[in-house]
Amino acid sequence: MTALPFSMLKGFKNSKVRRLPTCFLYPVFLMTKIITIIKILSFLSLILQKEQLEVSHDRESIQERARMIRAKYMGGRTMSGRDRRLLAQLEGEETTLVRRERHLQAANLSWLNKCLKCCRPFEVVFGIFYLLFGLLIIVSLFLTWYVPDVKCFHPFRAVH
Repeated sequence: MTALPFSMLKGFKNSKVRRLPTCFLYPVFLMTKIITIIKILSFLSLILQKEQLEVSHDRESIQERARMIRAKYMGGRTMSGRDRRLLAQLEGEETTLVRRERHLQAANLSWLNKCLKCCRPFEVVFGIFYLLFGLLIIVSLFLTWYVPDVKCFHPFRAVH
């Protein structure tokens, strides 16, 4: 979709307005779609990193709780049934977290994630470019809105 009226696009019949060819718009649309896809994938890699930190933190806390239970019975006392069940549950949770951490590390080392790390500087450059381009469009719209009767060349003015 374009923000221009259909009568200004090339190929519209019965138009007395100088038309803008659509071939100039396709690279902009294509680049916008590519940048959007890269940003979504970067966001997903950030989610992976955050989840990996959470898993490692949870694993450390579980290990600490299991160590405290074992330290309580270090003197040769017999472990109560409740603490034995709790220790078995903590060990099960720890093995699950170890497996999950391995999967996250494998996903973090994938080729896609490596490519996204290489694209980060370009994201910044394209982000600044699109920000300036958007500001240029906004300023130009305000200028045409506030100064409508300027007697200068206007590319979309009717040709007589």
